[in-house]
Amino acid sequence: MSTIILILLALGVVALLATRKPRSSDSQMTDVCPADGSPPAPEVTVIDSDGKEITFDQFADRLLESDIISVGELHDSAAHHEMQLRIIEAVFKRDPDLGVGMEMFQRPFQDVLDSFIAGKITEEQLVQDSEYKTRWGFPWELYQPILDHARLNKIPVAALNAPKELTRRVKEVGWDGLA
Repeated sequence: MSTIILILLALGVVALLATRKPRSSDSQMTDVCPADGSPPAPEVTVIDSDGKEITFDQFADRLLESDIISVGELHDSAAHHEMQLRIIEAVFKRDPDLGVGMEMFQRPFQDVLDSFIAGKITEEQLVQDSEYKTRWGFPWELYQPILDHARLNKIPVAALNAPKELTRRVKEVGWDGLA
């Protein structure tokens, strides 16, 4: 089965009922961080449609029952981005035919994104050539781990967003004003 994960940020929440458990203090974070200095994976509780708590592995197995998985987040939430990566990793482990779609890249820059995933350009070139900072603008570091994972595993990534020029024009004149 081929699975597609869409990272659709407009949803504003991690739509799959995964939640970060609060930590009692910031000092605890340094105690639980991996040796490489990366942030710890969020602790999650997953509740199924019957209200029953299930493990993350059970959750990941159930995700494979769908052809498309939509994972939303708050744009500036590191915990949400960590959860997105965790979900991508879990699904990829089970289905290497995975594809990922990302709203933060606009369709005209698909070739740039493809070149990055293929290892033909650097991360710096991806950020520059996709005009990431002016067209999206949220901290690159939040999305970098997902793209690094996709590149390492040759997971295709689709640029999902409409060009900024089109979305700006729709905002100015509405759908009916487009000719």
